[in-house]
Amino acid sequence: MTIAGGLLVLLAAQWPGDQVIPLVHYPSPLRHAAAISGFVPKGWKLTDKALGDLNGDKRPDAVLVLWMDDPANRIHPSFDPKSRYDTNPLMLIVALGAKGGGYDLALANHQLIPRRVNPNQDPPFNGVTIANGVLRLKMHEFLEAGGWRSGSCSFALRWEQGTLRLIGYDRDAIIKNTGATERVSVNYPARRMVITTGTMAGDVADETRTITLPPKPLLTLDQIGGGLMFEPEGQ
Repeated sequence: MTIAGGLLVLLAAQWPGDQVIPLVHYPSPLRHAAAISGFVPKGWKLTDKALGDLNGDKRPDAVLVLWMDDPANRIHPSFDPKSRYDTNPLMLIVALGAKGGGYDLALANHQLIPRRVNPNQDPPFNGVTIANGVLRLKMHEFLEAGGWRSGSCSFALRWEQGTLRLIGYDRDAIIKNTGATERVSVNYPARRMVITTGTMAGDVADETRTITLPPKPLLTLDQIGGGLMFEPEGQ
């Protein structure tokens, strides 16, 4: 490979491109369904689910992660017309078990799990679980080239006052250009955030500090915004 050719490949790997991301329409899910499959609109697929009692009524509830399956959203980067990457978005559905059977729609959210628009980025979603009445959603951030931070994050949400509210957040990250590490753990009801910093090489001792957060109402799921852009200290 020539120097010029190698430089071109390197730039292509780092540059996200200027391709046009297709617009999508997010359908309105059914208000009630006899089974969780009823909440999966045409043209979408169920990619993950979690079952458990969220609102404490002893009936099983469901959290669904739906993935749009539209070939038009599998596009090529502007720098490589021969390859394709998937920009189909994901949607989070929360359905509560109904007294008469089936499930009632509680909320639908398509912001927390961000849409993949950068061909260098891993699809961010990892999984959802329900345990002890708490929903946990995990994601990760990794770019093959570009971007300074990579790592994982987790959101803990509890059903309060008729909606899901954020009670905990954890992030474990590496700053790629410096080798610095950062672990963040937040308990919002206790207003406590613990931050531990160090290095990948372990050449300096980790430092831990605890911050007392100001009293604020717990964020709802919709108030969190994009999960990978979330900054816990500002909440």
